[in-house]
Amino acid sequence: EDKGYTYGARSGVTNQKHSGYYRASASVKANTTAPSIVEFLKELGGITKDNPITAKEFQNAQGSMLQGFPAYFEKSSGVLRRYASVDAYKRPDNWLQEYNNRVSGVTMEHAQAELNTLINIDNLVVVVVGDWKIAGEAVAALNLGKVVYLDHNAKPVTR
Repeated sequence: EDKGYTYGARSGVTNQKHSGYYRASASVKANTTAPSIVEFLKELGGITKDNPITAKEFQNAQGSMLQGFPAYFEKSSGVLRRYASVDAYKRPDNWLQEYNNRVSGVTMEHAQAELNTLINIDNLVVVVVGDWKIAGEAVAALNLGKVVYLDHNAKPVTR
């Protein structure tokens, strides 16, 4: 964001019944794709090493989770999703009622330790969606590993 590549970079953990993953993303202009990837890698490497979570970042994240929780119950579809996830994950009956206590009970040190287990800078999958004619050479020059090309239907394409 501070380089003007995007108006909003986001990251978070996605949980699924048998797996989950950490993801980071941003919409960027095609000609800033490669430098954006470099920035992401720098930030992800830093947060697990030399630039850990700050107290302000932790407080903002925790506060957002606590203050945003009631919004999940504004519509019947949200209520259904919350209770369905409790059932799908075989959570205790009081899982939703204890949400605030669980979130409030997380320390900054615990959050950092968990983040360090989720992000392995040497084992990432980088997905680029866009015009390869504009972004491709610069992205390939980053030497991030094997490149797999897919068409707009996610079918493999030979280059």
